[in-house]
Amino acid sequence: MSDLEILGIPLSSYTWSVRLVCAEKGVAFEMVEQFPQSRQQKALHPFGKVPVLRHGDFHLYETSAILRYLDDTYPEPPLQPETPRERAVMEQWISAINDVYYDAMMRRLALQRLAPSIADRPSDEAVIENALPDVAFQLDLLDKVFADTDFLAGDRVSLADILLLPIIATLAVTPEGDDFLNNRPHLRRWQKAMAARPSFVATMPSFLDDLPL
Repeated sequence: MSDLEILGIPLSSYTWSVRLVCAEKGVAFEMVEQFPQSRQQKALHPFGKVPVLRHGDFHLYETSAILRYLDDTYPEPPLQPETPRERAVMEQWISAINDVYYDAMMRRLALQRLAPSIADRPSDEAVIENALPDVAFQLDLLDKVFADTDFLAGDRVSLADILLLPIIATLAVTPEGDDFLNNRPHLRRWQKAMAARPSFVATMPSFLDDLPL
């Protein structure tokens, strides 16, 4: 039994990112299914969010902090750039993904479109419609970045790519997301390359394959 536990749910892109880092590093962990806002989760995270990392007698919440902790604790292969400028670019993208991209792509589009399958409730079409221009703009920015590089920061996979990948992968299973990505070839190339990594294959949530879309 591993002394590293990830407490969360497979549906969470943030939980998936933590699992991806562990898989990239070959670190064994135990996945403990615990729902947001549950009594158990609030005992570990004051805001009841997922995921929470438990490492022996140490526990940590907030995904960005967890990702950095794992990369520092298990340094090979490194998932943070070496140069100050490349690391700053990584931090820029992590901030943008957390503050902007997640809201439009996941909360307002993907999770709304998938609501009938994952939450047994209808999609809010008004929310989806409102999200589309924001998602299109954000994907355009990413497509321009990947026209010139294979990764968000530096010349190898970083925590920024790991944070973005589950969002794009979930978005891609929606009709709107798939159409958006088909019209942004550089971003689609990045998505396919990242999806071919063993860490992605090993951690992809089964619900993505089972969706009746």
